[in-house]
Parts: sequence; structure tokens; C-alpha cells
Amino acid sequence: MDKFLKKYKNNKTLNFFDKLLYRLKENDITSYGAGLAFFLILSIFPFLIALINIVNFLDIINVDNILNLMQYFPNSVKEIVKKFFIELNITSSTELLSISVLAGLFSASSAINKLIKFINNSYGFEDNRNFFLNRVLAIIFTLLFIFMILLLIVSQVFGKIIFYKFISIFHIDSKIIYFLWIIANSLIPLIYLFLTFSAVYRFAPCPPKNDKIKYKTVIPGSLFSTFAVIIATVIFAFYVNNFGKYSITYGSLGGIIVFLIWLFLLSTLILIGAEINIVLYSLKKGNREENRKDTIIYK
Repeated sequence: MDKFLKKYKNNKTLNFFDKLLYRLKENDITSYGAGLAFFLILSIFPFLIALINIVNFLDIINVDNILNLMQYFPNSVKEIVKKFFIELNITSSTELLSISVLAGLFSASSAINKLIKFINNSYGFEDNRNFFLNRVLAIIFTLLFIFMILLLIVSQVFGKIIFYKFISIFHIDSKIIYFLWIIANSLIPLIYLFLTFSAVYRFAPCPPKNDKIKYKTVIPGSLFSTFAVIIATVIFAFYVNNFGKYSITYGSLGGIIVFLIWLFLLSTLILIGAEINIVLYSLKKGNREENRKDTIIYK
């Protein structure tokens, strides 16, 4: 073992995973994930209130389009969100649009605000932004998530219309175009999600004036979070829908328990994505002695 460690002492890949594992253990990432999931629970329904009011105001898409985006979610989660959407859609009114959106955005930004604090603490940055600026930044990120969902809906709805128009005008083999549409339809959510995570990881940190977080330095964590969130959602939904017996164990609370576990998984993966960027930043910025302190293997 000593020979192996000596041989690969300066191996960048080994150093990266060594430091990442240390940070995940030292920062107790699952506890932070549980904390973020709690704030997501408090934020998600105000977020949906803001989203549904904006959708009703635009009047070009409907709630069914939003629900179609949840095809890979666990059935229990879909039922909870669907019932909430239906009730909210019935009671929402244009007169209360501005109040509902503002109140929803302010409440929904709590989870993002918590994520901003975690990222700065993990970087070791002292966040000099005051409460107002941090809340505004959190609201902007919340609006970014809403905008991402709206873009996804528009892509799903109008993409098919453009697809059929393209075929009819240019008389191109529909099989080829359909294959290209399947690929594009799969890539669009990935691109939107990646850009959203990149924006959060890039602008959430508040580095010193003589330092700067470059956009390219947050790409690895953004890629991880994008694919990890989607893969984890698909696998978890498959397990819950086919093997999970939460309704037997928890009765009527089964759906809520599934919802909580799902949010916990997503929260933890998003935090791991942030930690990946932070480790790469510290390896590039820090000296060798400092890097050796944050280690599991090289004790």
C-alpha cells in the first residue's frame, strides 16, 4: 500500500478523489443535503404558485404541459404535484397575479439562499453581500429555474409543431427527422439544466476582490449535477413505481415520504456538484501543503 501511495503521490486524479471524499465526509454532506431538502419542501409549493400564475398569465401553455415534463418522476410525487396544480389552477385569479408571484418567489428563494450560504462556506469565502442582495440573487436564480421550465414546455409544445411543418414544407424523410427530433428532445432538458446549474455555481460564490470564479471552472460540477439528477430521478422512480412499498409501510403518508426522499437525493447530488467545483478550485489555487491536509489516503 505504501509503495502504491508513493508511486501515485502526485497523481492528479487520485488527489482529486482523495480530497473530494475527505470534504464529503468532513462537511457531512448528507446532513447538509437533508437541511437543503427541508428548505426545498418549504420552497417548492410557493415556487409552484409563482409558476402556475405565470403560466396562466402567458396563456400560451397550460398545466398539462407542465405535468407532461414529469413523466420520469415517481408516481407518488406526480400525484401530489398534480393535485396541488389542479386546486391552484381553479382558485388562481389574474387580480392576485402580481401578489402571488412576488410572495411565491420570495418564499421559494429560501432553498436557493441556503444553497448560496453552503457554497460560500465550502469555498471558505466570507460573503460580504447583505441580506437584501443575497435574497435578490436567490430570487433571480428562482426565476431562472422557472424560465428553464417554461423553455422546456415551449420546446416540447412548439417543437412538435415545427417538426411537422418542416416535414410538410421540405418533404424530407420523416424517419430521419423524427430520429433527429428524438435526440434534440432528449438533449434540450440536459442543456437547460446544465446552464441553470452553471449559473448557480458561477454566481453564488462571493470570492475576494483579488480572486474570481471563472465560468469554465464550474463546468465539471454542473455536468455532474445535470446527469446525476436526471439519472437518480429515473432510477428512483423506477424503483418506487415497481418495487417500493411505501404506501404499505406509511399508509396515506407514503407519497409524502417518497417526495422527501427524492428531494433529499437531489439536494445531496447538487451539493456534491458544488463540492466537485470547490475541490478543483482548491487544487488549482492552493499549495501542496494545504492540499495534503484535506485528505483521507495521505495521512
